[in-house]
Amino acid sequence: MQGKIALEEHLAIEATLGDSKVFGAHVWDTLHPRLLDVQEMRLREMDKHGIEMMILSLNAPAIIGIRLRPGSFISHGHMHQTYD
Repeated sequence: MQGKIALEEHLAIEATLGDSKVFGAHVWDTLHPRLLDVQEMRLREMDKHGIEMMILSLNAPAIIGIRLRPGSFISHGHMHQTYD
């Protein structure tokens, strides 16, 4: 490790993934799996480039763009909805 820190690297969850397509439609086949990945490809790339720590940011519009029913929540990238 070279002690590098990468700031505001983007990730997506299934509920927000489609919001990024407009920004990377021309590279979507490559971008789509990279946005969803947190452990495999991302960690290999970090090791390859000497990055010790990465500050992740949920892709725009992030949590604001997800409509949840009252009593629902998002945990670890999964949407949990309550049903009446």
